Amino acid sequence: MPLQTLRSVGRTLIGHCPACGEGTLFDGVYRLKELCPACGVRHERMEGTWLVALGASGFVAMGSAVAVMLYRYRELGPEGISWTEPALVAFLVVSIGHRVFKSVLFGMLHRLGMVTTDPVRKGNVIFLDKMRGARARRSGESPRAEPWQR
Repeated sequence: MPLQTLRSVGRTLIGHCPACGEGTLFDGVYRLKELCPACGVRHERMEGTWLVALGASGFVAMGSAVAVMLYRYRELGPEGISWTEPALVAFLVVSIGHRVFKSVLFGMLHRLGMVTTDPVRKGNVIFLDKMRGARARRSGESPRAEPWQR
């Protein structure tokens, strides 16, 4: 990993904006602030962006629950298996892991150039906007007006 990627991910892991490192990233435990108070980068992106983070934390939670069940089976046999410990471990992993995965994902999105400041429109230039503009320039058609441009 390049040093810039580690810096962006490290900033998000401690709860700071990956772009400037000064503004706070989270508004509460899991909710991202809409804009960075220091540099204006839009933190909350499109709907569904954070499903990757939720899926990753769920995947790790299920793996840890299975590991706990296998450990209990090996130590106590079939009679020692209960759903209490694996369910508790899965809940704790999702509770703690979702914020961590969300932070890492946002830092990676920033390093990929999908989250940058826009001097004209306060917030970020979403990667899809860049792609639509590039496609429109190649085909010679005018880009579609977005709801905020109407």
